Amino acid sequence: CPVQSSCVAYATGTVAELPQKSPKKPPQALWIHYLVAVDPVGNTLMLPRKGGGIWAGLYTFPSLERPSAELAEGSVLLEAQKIWPDQVGQVTLLHEAPVVHRLTHRLIRAFFWRVELHRALAGGYSPSAAQNLPMPVLMAEWFSAQKNPYFWDSNYTP
Repeated sequence: CPVQSSCVAYATGTVAELPQKSPKKPPQALWIHYLVAVDPVGNTLMLPRKGGGIWAGLYTFPSLERPSAELAEGSVLLEAQKIWPDQVGQVTLLHEAPVVHRLTHRLIRAFFWRVELHRALAGGYSPSAAQNLPMPVLMAEWFSAQKNPYFWDSNYTP
């Protein structure tokens, strides 16, 4: 080897152990609380994501992203009222367990909240139209898991 005289690995007898891979960083945890707005006729609102990243331009429900899991129903209600002033009725967590989605750099846990609205949504989508929009895999998997779309029924009470 031409650099053997100045090689630290050769001098310390560790040539066979080097180079070493840097340890992998664990994925960053992210909790997303999706607001599944449902108006009186059963339509919902999905919006294209703005900005960069792999989900840019894909449709998702309005969401609240948090660094921890905890988000009380009252907090969701307040956030929903900011988005839809004077329209929000009942807010219900659809599933206790989060939907888990792993990316190389992120571990996403998503909760879906049904937000009942009193007035029709401008630009709302029917459930079947919403399901056909381009969306992230996480969202598509959630849609396909909804065997009984009770959350679209404005007369549903858990």
